[in-house]
Amino acid sequence: MLSTLLDEAERAGRSIPTPGERRAAAFHGLAARLDTRSALTFGSIGLVGSLVSTAASIWGSFGADPSLLLHLLLNGISPALVFIAVVALARGRAVLSDGRALVLAVIAGAANILGALASLSWGLAFRAADDGVAVTGLAAAWTPLILAGLILTVIGVGLFAHAVLRRTGLGEAASSGLAALLAVVSAPLLGYALVTPFSTTLLAAAVVIGSVLVSRGGAAPAVPASTAVSSAWMPVLERPMVAEVRLLAIVSTIGGVVGLAWAFTGSLWSPFGGDSTQTMREGIAILCASTLPLLTAFALRVGSRSLVRWAHTWGPATLAAAGFGVLALDYIVGDGAGDFPLGMTSAGALVGIGIGWFAAARTRLTGWLAVAIGATIAATYAVSFGPIMTAYLAFLVPLAAITLAVVAGKNPDRVRSRPPLTPELG
Repeated sequence: MLSTLLDEAERAGRSIPTPGERRAAAFHGLAARLDTRSALTFGSIGLVGSLVSTAASIWGSFGADPSLLLHLLLNGISPALVFIAVVALARGRAVLSDGRALVLAVIAGAANILGALASLSWGLAFRAADDGVAVTGLAAAWTPLILAGLILTVIGVGLFAHAVLRRTGLGEAASSGLAALLAVVSAPLLGYALVTPFSTTLLAAAVVIGSVLVSRGGAAPAVPASTAVSSAWMPVLERPMVAEVRLLAIVSTIGGVVGLAWAFTGSLWSPFGGDSTQTMREGIAILCASTLPLLTAFALRVGSRSLVRWAHTWGPATLAAAGFGVLALDYIVGDGAGDFPLGMTSAGALVGIGIGWFAAARTRLTGWLAVAIGATIAATYAVSFGPIMTAYLAFLVPLAAITLAVVAGKNPDRVRSRPPLTPELG
């Protein structure tokens, strides 16, 4: 590259680079720093910070008045580094372009700092209200801080989702529309999930593990479908079952839309709905039930494109479906006290085990190490935010089902290869 630039400068009679060449070198050179090595570095630092923050939350080491710098360090800078690591990992895998990666890195840092300030502002405002003093300064800035952070999060999620969706073969209009919808719906849930250091720790651990796996193994080569089907580790699926996947996704979409309508408006128009609390609980139960066809469609889609055993696809899907079923039953027959009864806790545990199992079976690690990673993911989800987030995930059923119906026919014959799992894992 330098030789080409020197030749061009000599041809043009220049002795220095042009402003455009300088900008391009600085821009792409900076973006080139966002690679898998940076992902491992930022993710590791963020993991340490989130672990310290988790310990401080559990043992109350902050005391009654945490310093602003310590609060920003543990609840703002650490999550920001984790998200920058996600961006670096995605750019290192050619999911993000240089420009998009740099923009997302800036957004990730700013959004997390704003979120940490908003969290501190909320606490200071409550303390001022309890003490009967005027709410001023940072304590009065909660609304603009949370709005600014939410807007940045929506933009960041939309840009990231658009880059991922374009790789599925969708057109520009479909990718943009789905990315915008996904950003608006998931950004508040993402902010809620990552408001605690437990969730940030889980994400940081996943990024670190992913960075190590990518650095060690690289991308898995694609293999012909006929070769994959003949393998003992390949599910015996002779066709991609696009029609079945789309039909199940449509059924799930209809059920999800009905559940949303009943949850938010059932008390207004239905003589059988009861008050808004009752219809909300019944709507969530309908949404949970709508996950059954969605998870079935997902398992059919993934099972036709994976080299792991059927048990490692259908097992996690079955556990997740059981978790949502338990949650639906709890919302129907429970007392609604909001004290995390056995049903909600069991639902979070079942879904967490399903997520951990699914993830462990698709790492490039083998044996007990993969099992340990899966168990850690399952335990973190089940203990930290599973009882709450499982119900919130149900509200994403229509969006997830629509997305699956759209992408069901994309690259139906492409099969991904991975080393076979050891007998210890399955």
